[in-house]
Amino acid sequence: MAAWHRLLSVLSVLLLGATLAAAPAALGSSSPDHPTPQWAPADEASVHPGVVTDTEGRCTSNFVFYDTSDIYIGQSAHCASTSESTETNGCVASTAPVGSQVDIEGATQPGTMVYNSWVTMQAAGEQSSNACRYNDFALVRIDPADHGRVNPTVPVWGGPTGIATSTAQGDEVYSYGSSPLRLGIRTLSPKEGISLGQAGGGWTHKVYTATPGIPGDSGSAFIDAHGRGFGVLSTIEIAPTVGSNGVSDLSRMLAYMERHTGLWVTLALGDGHGPEVSGGSADDRIARACPDGEVPPGGYHDTGGNPHEAAIDCITWWGITSGVAPGRYEPGGEVRRDQMASFVARTLEAVGVALPPPSDQGFSDIRGNAHEDRINQLAAIGVVRGTSDTTYSPAATVRRDQMASFIVRSVEHATGEPMASSGSHFADTRGNTHEEAIDKVAEARIAAGTTATTYSPSLPARRDQMASFLARTLDLFVHRGDVEPPSG
Repeated sequence: MAAWHRLLSVLSVLLLGATLAAAPAALGSSSPDHPTPQWAPADEASVHPGVVTDTEGRCTSNFVFYDTSDIYIGQSAHCASTSESTETNGCVASTAPVGSQVDIEGATQPGTMVYNSWVTMQAAGEQSSNACRYNDFALVRIDPADHGRVNPTVPVWGGPTGIATSTAQGDEVYSYGSSPLRLGIRTLSPKEGISLGQAGGGWTHKVYTATPGIPGDSGSAFIDAHGRGFGVLSTIEIAPTVGSNGVSDLSRMLAYMERHTGLWVTLALGDGHGPEVSGGSADDRIARACPDGEVPPGGYHDTGGNPHEAAIDCITWWGITSGVAPGRYEPGGEVRRDQMASFVARTLEAVGVALPPPSDQGFSDIRGNAHEDRINQLAAIGVVRGTSDTTYSPAATVRRDQMASFIVRSVEHATGEPMASSGSHFADTRGNTHEEAIDKVAEARIAAGTTATTYSPSLPARRDQMASFLARTLDLFVHRGDVEPPSG
């Protein structure tokens, strides 16, 4: 039976989760360090997110992925289902086997289904009810003859720009569906709406969009306002919320893949910055924390024309900094480890984190330092670490790689959740102690490289760059709904 019929026959359809995984050896290396393919121009590509795939039923494809030698496109596992349309438990449902051919709209050759989450769960004897109910992802390898026809950009919206780890109630969401019930009318394909929150232990997101997803849209990509992929459309609900959809969580898909296959594919990033376009702010990554037109000038005579000027004004508005002297910020100055502790502590307090009272953490070289209390507070919660058991090296300069770890530990402490990373972003950070943190801040759009392929991890972090790191971190918390920008 065509897989999309299952959507009409379920009254309160279970939200399915997408586990992004690779097939056995066919997917190649387990390393995430995959060279980026040469993509077709977005306006010329015939294979991209949103094209129709047909295994045992017609569905909408989601994101493009790649590894060292191949390119893939995602679809829902239930698109290959051979069970009754009412069977939604991936741990018992029958499905076409791995290796099945898949017709891909815009391709000249069939693709090959090289991974199916239902097959993997059944082989693993999966016992988690959330995984069994929500894990609904298949990966289709695109024939090499069609590699030159592929572009990873989501039509209309742009992106993906990375991976989001969560959505909160009220967050804006965007998708693009290609149900045949729309009779090829592409103007009906773009959808935008809001998240109603997560369920199933974080495996699923309930969303409400105009227009709602309909049969045949299953498998389509969902991105947030920053263009970050957060999930894959699985089901439509008739009750309790008419017209709402179940969207699987992308970060959990990747975790399941790594845990059960030990293999990696890389999410291909698309053109543009996603749906949320800057309205004049110097950096669209701080637009929520510091809306354009609402932030007063910082009052510094030495930041005019600096590319980080908006971020410097932003963190001044939030009370994170007041400069090194009246009217002077010293944007080119290097950030010291003791100073960084104070900047991070103020940022955490600004987003509502209660820091513990200062207590001696055993660093003999900070006693009497102006930032001693802040260093001890952050050390107590694991946000900062010493350079030895008894030293902090307060006067040492913070490097760009170390800056990433400061930020990641702060965010993860505040949210209680790990930040997501889909793999290595920069050629010059591989093997670096802070590589994972660098990849996480890049994924979250908190940090950018010094070029498209380099991060320059050993360079000192300057005060202007630090302002952008912190302003984008504030933006992340505003986007999550944890805090509102200052008033007045």
